[in-house]
Amino acid sequence: MQHDDEIDEQASGEYWSAAIGPFYEEAKLGINHETLRAMVARREILALPIEGVLIYPSQQFVDAELPPRLSELLDSIDPDNERPWETALWVLTPNVLSEGRTPAQILRDGDDDAISELFLESRRAYESVTGP
Repeated sequence: MQHDDEIDEQASGEYWSAAIGPFYEEAKLGINHETLRAMVARREILALPIEGVLIYPSQQFVDAELPPRLSELLDSIDPDNERPWETALWVLTPNVLSEGRTPAQILRDGDDDAISELFLESRRAYESVTGP
């Protein structure tokens, strides 16, 4: 028999998996441990904490490549990395105002105007939560 907190946790996990999953564990990435830790520290990769380990949303990779300027975007959305799950959701969710592209796709496309707008939008979103 499941308790309510177990059901909530399962539902929450299903939500995140559907929204931004599946996820890779470190071993699946094929990146040296020290290199990966440095990438996480520099915020060059979306890394999400769960039960004492980090997992990595697979949607951030296209042909094993990460979006350019990802660390800059992550810093503008959540400078202190206090909300990594919400940040990942924002980066990997299609945006109606961006022709259905995700912020990660906008970075990949290299459209300077769209990227400038993306950074402006991310700052506004951050300030709406934290204040200017």
